[in-house]
Amino acid sequence: MKAIKPQKHFMKISLITLVLLWIVSMGNLQAQSLDSLNLDPSIRYGKLKNGFTYYIKPLPKETAKTHMQLVVNAGIGQQDPDQYEIAHYVEHMPFVKTQHFSHTLHAPELLDGLNMESGDVNARTGWDQTLYWFNPPSHHEKALENGFLFFYDIIGGQLPFRQADIDGERAPFFGEYIYRGAKDTYSNKRYEHQLFLDCYTPPVPPDQYENYIQSFSKDKLIRFYKDWYRPDLAVLLISGNIKNVDDLEEKIRKRFSDIPKSKNPRSLKDCIPGYLAQPDQFINIQKQYASSGDLKDKTQIKLIYKDAYTENRSAYGIKRMLLKELYYNLLDERLRKALNTYNTPYNVYSIKNKNLPVTEVHISVENEFEKEGVQFTAGILKSLQQYGTKESEWSALKTNYLQTLNRVQVHQPEYWMYEMKNHFVRQEALPRDKHQLLNQILKGISLEEMNAYLKEHSTMPDDMVVITPKNTNTNFTEKQLRRWIRRANAVDTRLEKESTSLNNLLPTHPLETQGAKKYKIKAAAITGVTEVCLENGVQLILKPTDVVKEKSENNKISLHGFSKEGIRSFAPKNIPHATFAAEIVKNAGVKDMDKFELAALKKENFPSVNLYPYIDYAESGVKGEANLKELESLLQLLYLYFAEPRKDKIAFNDWLQKERNNYLNPPYGIEEVDFNYHIQQTLEDSTPSLKGTSRIKAVKKVELERAYNVYETVFRNASNFTFILTGTFDQEQLLPLLNQYLGNLPDDFPDRTDKKTNKEMDNNVWDLAPLTQEFYPIQPIENVRLRWDYVSSYQGKYAWQDEIKLKVIGLSIAIHLQSIRYVNKRGVFFSTAGSVVNRTLKRNHTILNIPTSKEDVGLVLKDIDKIIENIKMGKGQQAVLEDVKRFYFNAKYDASNLRKAQPMLDRLYRHYRYDEPWVNADKIEAYVQSLTVNDLAKTAQKYLTKDNHFLFMLKNKPEVE
Repeated sequence: MKAIKPQKHFMKISLITLVLLWIVSMGNLQAQSLDSLNLDPSIRYGKLKNGFTYYIKPLPKETAKTHMQLVVNAGIGQQDPDQYEIAHYVEHMPFVKTQHFSHTLHAPELLDGLNMESGDVNARTGWDQTLYWFNPPSHHEKALENGFLFFYDIIGGQLPFRQADIDGERAPFFGEYIYRGAKDTYSNKRYEHQLFLDCYTPPVPPDQYENYIQSFSKDKLIRFYKDWYRPDLAVLLISGNIKNVDDLEEKIRKRFSDIPKSKNPRSLKDCIPGYLAQPDQFINIQKQYASSGDLKDKTQIKLIYKDAYTENRSAYGIKRMLLKELYYNLLDERLRKALNTYNTPYNVYSIKNKNLPVTEVHISVENEFEKEGVQFTAGILKSLQQYGTKESEWSALKTNYLQTLNRVQVHQPEYWMYEMKNHFVRQEALPRDKHQLLNQILKGISLEEMNAYLKEHSTMPDDMVVITPKNTNTNFTEKQLRRWIRRANAVDTRLEKESTSLNNLLPTHPLETQGAKKYKIKAAAITGVTEVCLENGVQLILKPTDVVKEKSENNKISLHGFSKEGIRSFAPKNIPHATFAAEIVKNAGVKDMDKFELAALKKENFPSVNLYPYIDYAESGVKGEANLKELESLLQLLYLYFAEPRKDKIAFNDWLQKERNNYLNPPYGIEEVDFNYHIQQTLEDSTPSLKGTSRIKAVKKVELERAYNVYETVFRNASNFTFILTGTFDQEQLLPLLNQYLGNLPDDFPDRTDKKTNKEMDNNVWDLAPLTQEFYPIQPIENVRLRWDYVSSYQGKYAWQDEIKLKVIGLSIAIHLQSIRYVNKRGVFFSTAGSVVNRTLKRNHTILNIPTSKEDVGLVLKDIDKIIENIKMGKGQQAVLEDVKRFYFNAKYDASNLRKAQPMLDRLYRHYRYDEPWVNADKIEAYVQSLTVNDLAKTAQKYLTKDNHFLFMLKNKPEVE
């Protein structure tokens, strides 16, 4: 950002200053080698004659893995205009084929032989870098050598780029585009290309994207690879418990020294001076795609501020960086507080652009509220610039940031990999004890310095972007928006409203400690568990997980209270109200305190407390946790949610509006969610929560009074509830406090549940024949979604051993599914599989989700059939079984883990809620360790049968000829 100028022509002149600042700061950096930077001497740094660079950071403590990354100092920012997505595509190719490796992301035998898992090898593409990682187990020489060889192939010109390999990756690459919802980002890519000039290549429109990916020539890939994948732009980063740094350095030199130095290398393009020099831009574009349903989308307004000061290698540069971070945090906090009101027709947030020297403030605003949203934002920015911050706010800001710094794990490899990467790619300083230096500099920044920094920042943006919804006639001009900003009034938001406390909200009776209600204690069948019956009918289950040797206020307590009354307990006319009643209450708050005041009080006074009520299909309840010091605050809040839920028409309307907005901009694909809903309807399964179109339809039926009637029916019947508590606590000391609050929960509301409905659902025996069904989305989709299910009913005794074996089988299938893409080269990007138990309906589910190209549907179905048959036969399963046990099951089912607070709570819940047998933790661990391929084969033969098989397909409706 730049200093405020009173007149527009002064702002134009300041562009020259911006460019000069950028050129000087970058020139100073480029004039010095990385050797001259104040690099932490505990890091072994070197550069080979061919320009290949390496950093080695040994750590004193033993680490499970040695972290290794190969970073190429080029990403999408170095693409030529005709190379859209090519940087990302090149990143994919080493996992298809190199000189010494094939389909590395699915090589179970290779990884098992190296004691590695699939997540240890991968890559990602950024704007200024492409990063590959290969994390071998510590002190595993063979795995280390394989990692070096893989990196050597990548940077040493050993990618063959065979036409068959390139073509085989096209469909999965397009699948990734669909999976990530990239079509919805097209408007953003358009404005980035228009605004930031050469920093971004022109995007391909979504309706042309598939053809582009299927048809681009391999020459584009080879050109990008040869231009930028070269030793002088590459760095090897290593961190872990390295015993012999000299020996490791010698291995690096031996492996990478023979890579030839590039002849006539291209210079990295620097688009930033051109962007800073250009006149202020105003871009107004319209989305090409309408949002879901019949609801109106929002307009996006982006205010963009240039900031040419990027030097971050000196103490002063680090200080400026910290001031900028503090500015972001202060702005976000001011925005958060100012937006803490119901029915706000806009949302505002800042964006930290890590690639370009700009600060972005984004406004998402409903139609006809654009002026209000812009002036609200400008008012917040002006208040920061004119009034600055005060001592109390500044102290809290610094304290919070210091706490964030202190949470950084400076002794972990991840910290050093990040810092070393930024030292190489972005030339950020990495001096000795950098973390301590940041703390010292931060503590030394005064209130006056912060306010001086705030005064530098202009309210008037350099550039502005407006993105309007499709099929709207809204049209804004630059002059209009700048006039709104100039006329906005600064509001001094430094003074805060004092909040009440939970104690002030509680009634003076019946929670007074005198005359506490009685309770009965009885021994439980489970060792170490105590069952308590309170006078109001509440059942308590207490299980301290550890003996309290020393009182600690930070001992964590986990709580789960449940009732068997849920959505299904109500007559059909009340189901929409029951479905959302708990959410409506959470959005409103408790008694006289709305959710914003409650959140502020929690943050200030009892930050460890987390508590929320819920109403699910077959039960209702509360889940929460707190440390021992703040347990009473949790119990007070729980009491208020049960006895004094806040009812507010304004808050209800706010909830309705948020539901509409979430439907317009969901964090998931609407087609996929609606597909799953149709499957649930077919399988007569109403247990999952509503999403997508079915959710918004139900939301439109909800009435405030009836929702609260349902809520009170559930939560003012305390005798229906069982509360389970686990953690480190002294039960004798805890019981009086629990009785004081839980023993006084109300049990006085008329029971309006429909017992007949509840009983009928419990006795309903699910018995549908296997079937194959196709579903057609409202809007066309670009691939086919396959859902392959095995569903079986257990009406007899629950078998915990079968649940474990089915979970292993589900994870095994997930691993095998990767071969469909990497070995069989089908048009599949990301597939999943797993097994779950629906305890309410007493069903076992093994579920496979496979999105595939339209052309490969038949081949993929045959591939799945083969995978299932191999599991039933036990063919080729040993390595996969060992992987599943080692990387997914051993830690989870370790007896010591099962005795921890949360796993213990989950197991007790299943025992008391579903009458499942209690099994000793040691017995569970021993059983997992004993599993064999033959055990899994027999279980697969029992459950993965044709009689239990369902195939669902989401595909476009065939065109009528």
